[in-house]
Amino acid sequence: MDDLDEFIAGLEKAGRSVSEEANKILDKVSPVAVQTLRSEIEQASNRGYSTGDLKNSIEATKAKENRLGNFVAVRPTGTNKRGVRNGEVLGYLEHGVKSHGQEARPVLQKSARKSEKVLFEECEKMLERLTDF
Repeated sequence: MDDLDEFIAGLEKAGRSVSEEANKILDKVSPVAVQTLRSEIEQASNRGYSTGDLKNSIEATKAKENRLGNFVAVRPTGTNKRGVRNGEVLGYLEHGVKSHGQEARPVLQKSARKSEKVLFEECEKMLERLTDF
């Protein structure tokens, strides 16, 4: 039996659901991903005309589980002052708009790369605390 199997068995003995514990961990670390994406958007859109609506609309969903595992989605919500969905505005920023001469400023992949290490370390710390039961 490897370490992960032992950990899962220990959680089950303690009456804890692995999925519930994973969701708690994801909910606690999701603000890191939100802040990283907001920072990347601010850097990419700081051209003098940005209102900050897109940056401020970034939120994390509650942790959920699907057939692939547990996850949290970090995404823009709502619409801007003109009624355009912030998800659409993020798409324009990410991929550019050739007809308006707006070049692509990819922020999603940069944000994911920057936050991945921090999120992984935070998850490891929380898992270590869980194993102390």
